[in-house]
Amino acid sequence: MPENLDIYVDRIETVADSDHYVLSRLLKGLDDSGLSYRFRESVDGRDLAPRAFVHIDLTELPQRFHQIDKLYPQVINGQAVSIDRRRYSRAMLERGSDYAGPVISKSIYNHRGVPEFNYQRRRNLSARVGHLFNKLIKPHYKQLRCPHYEVHETLAAVPDSVWTNPEQIVERFLPGSLELPIEKHRYNFFYDYEFTTRSTFESLLCNPDKVVEVDEAEGRVPDEVRNVREMLHLDYGSIDYFMVDDKAYVIDANKTTTTGDSWIDAYPVIAEYMRCMQQKMIEFVKG
Repeated sequence: MPENLDIYVDRIETVADSDHYVLSRLLKGLDDSGLSYRFRESVDGRDLAPRAFVHIDLTELPQRFHQIDKLYPQVINGQAVSIDRRRYSRAMLERGSDYAGPVISKSIYNHRGVPEFNYQRRRNLSARVGHLFNKLIKPHYKQLRCPHYEVHETLAAVPDSVWTNPEQIVERFLPGSLELPIEKHRYNFFYDYEFTTRSTFESLLCNPDKVVEVDEAEGRVPDEVRNVREMLHLDYGSIDYFMVDDKAYVIDANKTTTTGDSWIDAYPVIAEYMRCMQQKMIEFVKG
């Protein structure tokens, strides 16, 4: 008999054994409510649950999942096929730009492209052999494929290796200066449930372990942010943005959102957000 929910993932072990995805908390809510689910790595059209959730931690959705929304009456993120940064960035710069402020270089992929790196290397035997070969002959191979975010004081300080890498972009560093702290917004959503936080960091890259304060942001979601969500066809996820001169600039869109126990324990607004997300998942599965 089919389960109550089918969850499509690229690799079951990656998701089932991980507790850093928000999904793990949502599934605990289903467990506590007596609702069942099943992880699936392929689309075969058999023994389908009434509803589905596409939770694939890749910037580009693999082709085999592109028609999944045709098999179910409702699929979370069933039409979210690409969250490539070049689709929504309004802060990208060309090498010859006359912009004089600080800039940041980053991958076009989420999480520095690490999920893509792992996906490609285990895709088949040929890919695994090629990965081993590259590790042996290319020093720092993974670092080359998954470059870290870097903040540069000026555009001229960006190395040639960034400009010649088609998988990297350069953007204005939207906080505008290298002074700390930095304030960033995150718009979280699950269909009609929405919750926006305003977080302060003692880190130029807003590292989670350098957060000093998290509050619920007041006011409506900026149109610039909501438009990105609609353009990317996101039913569930989060969008990070900075406010500059009363305008929102999106810097990251995520469809496999993560959080840590330390944030849930330390900040009541995050604990409340998680409770509401669990309830929304239960409502979705029950129909």
